[in-house]
Amino acid sequence: MAKIDPIELPFTTLPDELRQVRSQAKTTWSIVLIAAGALMAILAVANYAWLLEVAASWQGRRAGGRDLVAPGVVILGVAAAAYGVFLLATSSTSWERVATGTRLRKLTGQELRLPAHEAAVMLARFQTGDPRDYLPLPVGRGQVVCGLWIAKADGVAYGTVSAKVDGSWQPLPVAVLRENAFVALREVPLDGFKNPATPAAVKGFLDPFLRG
Repeated sequence: MAKIDPIELPFTTLPDELRQVRSQAKTTWSIVLIAAGALMAILAVANYAWLLEVAASWQGRRAGGRDLVAPGVVILGVAAAAYGVFLLATSSTSWERVATGTRLRKLTGQELRLPAHEAAVMLARFQTGDPRDYLPLPVGRGQVVCGLWIAKADGVAYGTVSAKVDGSWQPLPVAVLRENAFVALREVPLDGFKNPATPAAVKGFLDPFLRG
């Protein structure tokens, strides 16, 4: 299984509810990128003399870059393959709910401008479920990361918080958001997590009879 991102690390504290699974689409894309990059690099090396010859024929404005063509194609292929390996190792998995198999969709993942000892405060804000408490997220360089995830078909969402302590990431418990908290998070625009909560997002907390 791929290395777990610090933002996803809290999910490991709920093994009976959430599990990490490999995403077929992400895995396929990573493998295609690795194969294409490797093929490009191999063909470039095999035809290096031809690339040099073609580049040498360039005239005018293009002539200044002719010495970079052959090595550039090789480097580009190697870089593409390396990036594919990186994606395969770090981004080719998803999380799903054990009970239903519903995949979680990440709404946002952010580094927060907070020291490690304030991670619990951020988690407490998520646990209220009220977007007026946790928005806007204090995005910036710090020792805390957080994520907000939704399983729309199941009517449940999750807030994750991890803190960097002595050089390693420590997960906090997961905030499970249902009913009003789920409805509120569902109403936050994808570009709205750095902004205060909108009236649509807090409607469920102003009307206690609203349920998801």
